[in-house]
Amino acid sequence: MRRVFESFPLSFRFVFIVPLIVVGYVVGMIVGLLGCLAYGYGPQEALELMSNFQSSSDVGVLRILQTCFQLGGFLLPALFFAWMFGKTAVSKYMNRLPKSTWMLVPLITILSLPIMEVLINFNERLIPADSSWGTALREQEALAEQLMSQLLSMESPAELILMLFIAAVVPALAEEFLFRGLIQNQLSKWTKNVHLGIWLSAILFSAIHMQFLGFLPRLALGALFGYLVIHTGSIWTGVLAHFLHNGVSVLGLYYIQHNPDITEADIEQVGTQPLQLVFILVALGILGGIFMKKSEWPKWKADYLANPVKPLTMPEQKSDHQGS
Repeated sequence: MRRVFESFPLSFRFVFIVPLIVVGYVVGMIVGLLGCLAYGYGPQEALELMSNFQSSSDVGVLRILQTCFQLGGFLLPALFFAWMFGKTAVSKYMNRLPKSTWMLVPLITILSLPIMEVLINFNERLIPADSSWGTALREQEALAEQLMSQLLSMESPAELILMLFIAAVVPALAEEFLFRGLIQNQLSKWTKNVHLGIWLSAILFSAIHMQFLGFLPRLALGALFGYLVIHTGSIWTGVLAHFLHNGVSVLGLYYIQHNPDITEADIEQVGTQPLQLVFILVALGILGGIFMKKSEWPKWKADYLANPVKPLTMPEQKSDHQGS
């Protein structure tokens, strides 16, 4: 059966990703709803809770559902796709550990955070606040922020560790394997252009979050993760960068929650002053130059863009000829 799948053209393979994601979400939802039974919530009650959050006592249900949706909707489709179409369908870098350049990834990721904050402010200014669609987007964003603030409510170090797993480890693995490991790779092979593959997958990555006041910074993040992956020849650098980005946000929120004198605005302003931004951009330029000089991309370009389709061949039938 796998030989049949391996013969499918790239265009069909890419379209096949969509039903895999749908099935993965359904599987994640079923597992999540079963997990909610431990909190005394039936399936209908748990689903209603997603749109009508009532109290902090319900946060355990939200955390279960969030984790299952991530693993089912993002990680499961990527792994199942690789199983169906073979490991060559997603290039060898999916299983390869990065070389020494991965040590630059934490610095690049941390230094990029103020740039993302600037992009958030710029993105918000692009959408008129007095327009009907601008008002609707801001209302949607406020509901999402309220839900996330409840989800990320951490009263103890144990809850901090739990949320680092739910909000940093799980999304880093699940989203990177789907968007950089699968979608970016298939788009790059299909278009024969790695830059198109990176930016198109980054657009999808940002759009699927359905928070358009933060579309540009997520787009930039998706592209950053994509370039880190191809220049190190390993999906794990994207996972590391994604984990650090989300992890720093979780740690910052934990610090704010336990230090009333510090506000979220205080944290967001760090590194966003003009002189600070100049220093950050210069530092990123130097690090980027070193990173590019040690790039693994020339070694992996042919494999990354190679067409993995294998023509379907029928097994040869043995014929018996009796000698006279």
